[in-house]
Amino acid sequence: MTRVTFAGHTFDGSDTPGDDLLENLEGWFDGTEVRSETLARQQAHGDFEVPSWHGGRIVSAVVSRRCASDAQAGAARREFAAMLAGGAFDDMTVVEADGHATSARVRLNARTLVRWFPHSQRVRAVVELYAPDPLRYADATNLSTTFATSSGGLEFPLFTDGTDDTGFLEFGEQGSTGRVSLPVQDGTAPGHTQLLVTGPVPPFSIVRVETGRRIAFARSVPAGDRLLIDTATGSALLNGGDVDYSGLLTHWEWDPINPGEAATFAFLADGPTDTGTLTVIHRAAWW
Repeated sequence: MTRVTFAGHTFDGSDTPGDDLLENLEGWFDGTEVRSETLARQQAHGDFEVPSWHGGRIVSAVVSRRCASDAQAGAARREFAAMLAGGAFDDMTVVEADGHATSARVRLNARTLVRWFPHSQRVRAVVELYAPDPLRYADATNLSTTFATSSGGLEFPLFTDGTDDTGFLEFGEQGSTGRVSLPVQDGTAPGHTQLLVTGPVPPFSIVRVETGRRIAFARSVPAGDRLLIDTATGSALLNGGDVDYSGLLTHWEWDPINPGEAATFAFLADGPTDTGTLTVIHRAAWW
């Protein structure tokens, strides 16, 4: 049974009166439109190889609710007609029968058709949605680190049950490696990463260990401030504001994480270290 959630409603296979039923879903699992240009080879057969690009995703959902009275039917018609009205965006999440869940940001793409069928006591709506990003994403993996510290404790095992240590002595807290390691990524598309830096942090660099490619930010982040670097768009926003500080990114050498790859990121201070943190936010992506 597939379950779909958007605009505050969850539509599934339940046909109990008052519940929201998913009757049909199209476009979520399909490929998206591809756009490209051809460039002819001069005085030769064929064309040059040029990249193609995927357009946004169009999804159509047929949903309904069984109603026991005219009052319930009227309420259902008004609710369905108001879903994402006014141009609002929302997260649409689809959970497949095997439990696999993916999400995308969507808005209405066409008018919602709402009909009342008294003979079957059912209000039905056809909703066409548009996702500008053709990719579908898993839940985010969030992992954090501070700058590397050499201080750290030791742990001495004393007793074991044959599998796990059941008793040990600890001497202080462990230090930080200054690194974040993401597990091997599933998905079918390259996934971009968000980098959240929480102050106090001096000017810093973030290096992908496997490739040596890095991002450098030329200004400190004050205590309590949060700088979000989006590697998909190249933006750098402070405290969720609308001012883009990407002009302070003095180095930008970055690649998305491909399916089947693991990734380790090193958090490096360009000056005396401080107590701030780096949080790596990554979502596996599917075409």
